[in-house]
Amino acid sequence: GSRRRSVTVRLQRQSPLVHVKANKRDEDTALPQLLIDELARATPTASRALANWRERIYAGEVGLSMFGLQQQVADPIGFVLSCVLGFHGLVDTMGIGHARIQAFSSALNQGYNPAIPFHNGTHAADVLYCSHMLLVQSGMTIGGQKNKEKETGTVEDAVLEAGSVLALLISAAVHDFKHPGVTNAFLVNTNDALAIMYNDKSVLENYHVAEAFKLMQSPAHNLLHALDAKQYREIRSQVVRMVLATDMAEHFQHVTELVSTASKAKKLEGEHTIPPSSPFARLRFSHSHSSTDPHISTDRLLAILLHTADISHPFRGVEAHVEWSQRLRDEFFAQGDLEKKRNMPISPMCDRGQAAKNFAAGQIGFIDAVVQLSGRSPVDPRRVRS
Repeated sequence: GSRRRSVTVRLQRQSPLVHVKANKRDEDTALPQLLIDELARATPTASRALANWRERIYAGEVGLSMFGLQQQVADPIGFVLSCVLGFHGLVDTMGIGHARIQAFSSALNQGYNPAIPFHNGTHAADVLYCSHMLLVQSGMTIGGQKNKEKETGTVEDAVLEAGSVLALLISAAVHDFKHPGVTNAFLVNTNDALAIMYNDKSVLENYHVAEAFKLMQSPAHNLLHALDAKQYREIRSQVVRMVLATDMAEHFQHVTELVSTASKAKKLEGEHTIPPSSPFARLRFSHSHSSTDPHISTDRLLAILLHTADISHPFRGVEAHVEWSQRLRDEFFAQGDLEKKRNMPISPMCDRGQAAKNFAAGQIGFIDAVVQLSGRSPVDPRRVRS
């Protein structure tokens, strides 16, 4: 296997403190129990199963599958969002109520087209969950809480501001909002209106985040309604940067930045080592803020974390990886059919006629060249090939 390197990354605290208007706070903030009770009334036998799903989400299980949750609830985005906001204490901190979260997730679901095989609401829920899972597995918490890890002894968790975590979770939920099922390159090559609007630069990512904030212009859908103007602008800016960072064109820049920062960092007293079970097991965070030491900002780290969650299915177990890979293959093939119909060159991995020849090799190459640079993938390429 490839040699794994230990990486030390220093976090710069740049996120603002939370400023919530008391008269703007929602009252129905007993989450996610309100959601479980509501769903249980509709399906009485589901209460115990949903409570179990909630506990598994809280625990940040690496192998948890959205396909299983989808069989239990019609709105996986809403259920996961309620659970993770509750887990991180953001429901009360940010004054976000149950009705508002459900209205927001319902509107998101309408924007995610279920006919698109991969970039749909289930994928959004999966990336939302994985972003939370990476926080839990990596030991990063809000406010610098203390945590004891059996494998590493007593450690101080990486400090995150509540606003930064909220920005990450919103970014994950909306990162593919209204995805049309084709790539940036297709939109650019066809002179699509979106490509013209966004000047061929991160076309889909710009579109997703712009549409998400258009949605949140409606008071009923605005998860940031209780924040003051300054805090709103800060979190909006973070969400924009994080969603734009999911553009695969930025992938190797992320890796270069992370590895370059880490290679220069010195091991200092007070360093935090992430538990070996984490997909970020090669990262170690230091709380030193000496101006002579390299730093990576919290915003950048969370943007890279979101990007990692977006391409995480190879390290989430073989069954999930195969299912998501087949869905992405089908989506690519649909684009290839469009390209063929328009007499355009067929994009890589989009040629339905070359499926048997290229699909398995493409997945192995993706794991080797991309995923193993971002997280730890337990998928054996030989099993993918078979």
